[in-house]
Amino acid sequence: MLKIFIIFILNFTFINAAIKIDTNIQPFKLLDQFDKEHKLTKDTREVIFVFQKSTGHLVKDYLDTVESDFLAKRDALFVMDLSAVPSLLKFIVLHNLIDYKYPILLLDDEDMTKVYLDIEKCDKVMIVKLNNFKITNIEYVTTKQELEKVLN
Repeated sequence: MLKIFIIFILNFTFINAAIKIDTNIQPFKLLDQFDKEHKLTKDTREVIFVFQKSTGHLVKDYLDTVESDFLAKRDALFVMDLSAVPSLLKFIVLHNLIDYKYPILLLDDEDMTKVYLDIEKCDKVMIVKLNNFKITNIEYVTTKQELEKVLN
């Protein structure tokens, strides 16, 4: 019963992501797992968003097979949502991210999460394609093969 209540609340709170194709995305600044600030700029071409642990592992599995500067060469950012993770567990999550060879931008603001999260697709990796802040495409993937196809 509690699970049904939580799903109802999430559906009510995050009805649909505010981002849409042919709209502009707002520039943002986020810290990565090393406390280094990264910005979404006019040169950013892709933003990879994950909202669940399983999708984070999916992206990690793919990025572990490419060069460490893969994201930088593509003008891409990888954003992991931590806003729903309890504070006590965030320390463990951050500790586990230290060994990754690429920056993971940490989204830890519920209001900002609401802008990007489509609750009906939160179990998918969301790849937002950009051209000078304008959203040109949004793709959702669930497998490493789909992710590879979108990112290649």
